[in-house]
Amino acid sequence: MGKFILFVALNILYYYERAKSLQRQGGFSQFLKLIFGIYGAFVLALIIYQAKIGPAENQDLKQLVVALACLHGLMMAYNDYRTGNFYLCDLYWLLGHGIFYLFLEKNYWIVFGSLFTYLFFYGIEKIFHGFGNGDKDFAATLALFSSTNMDTYFYLTASFVLAGLVAVFGIVFFKWQRSKKISFGPFIMAGWILMKLWKGA
Repeated sequence: MGKFILFVALNILYYYERAKSLQRQGGFSQFLKLIFGIYGAFVLALIIYQAKIGPAENQDLKQLVVALACLHGLMMAYNDYRTGNFYLCDLYWLLGHGIFYLFLEKNYWIVFGSLFTYLFFYGIEKIFHGFGNGDKDFAATLALFSSTNMDTYFYLTASFVLAGLVAVFGIVFFKWQRSKKISFGPFIMAGWILMKLWKGA
């Protein structure tokens, strides 16, 4: 129960400070308010639930970490879409969740999948200049939440397929130029969510 309380308390503190920071910067959009609202309601429901059923098991904690990583990732993907960048503080916070999940999952081979993801994106970035600086960090960090390396492969494949479909749709129906750049962060997040839904989180 102590790990659960500490984890929730740290998240509440972080998102409280993050909301104040976004308000000061004028970047607290309606979508981010919705994400923060869902987060608050989710955490409140979890606290009530845990108070009724007693100490949290590892499985409960893993599901909590995945759910909060999903909300946090959506916020990061939205910021990438809106500004073309990831905030470093958000990336580090997601990484912290990923490391915590890794210890709960006790499958340390996932680190190799995360490293491969980073190197794969880094190679494409250097050779083809196809990604922004934060895409490789975002994708590699999300890979830490996979249960197997095949899950990482699934979510990356889904991300590229979704991005390709949107690009083709844009070229055909909206006359996008082939040189048009679109943020890849939302597709990374969408592929990861599809993987989690497929696996049942």
